[in-house]
Amino acid sequence: MFTMARQRVTEHKFTDPTIPAILLLLIRIYALKELIKDNQCLYEEGFFRAGSISLLTEAYNGCLQ
Repeated sequence: MFTMARQRVTEHKFTDPTIPAILLLLIRIYALKELIKDNQCLYEEGFFRAGSISLLTEAYNGCLQ
């Protein structure tokens, strides 16, 4: 879903050149929020380790600022 949304934004020709950057930021924020909410399977499969949630939270807060 995130890949498709990103692809649509990058391929679309917006009249205002600032719109793609804003939409890509919103996609990142949504993706990070979803990873924060539901990350158990990523720990189980070994993609995440101890401390990963704090990195996600920092990235999320950074995007919000």
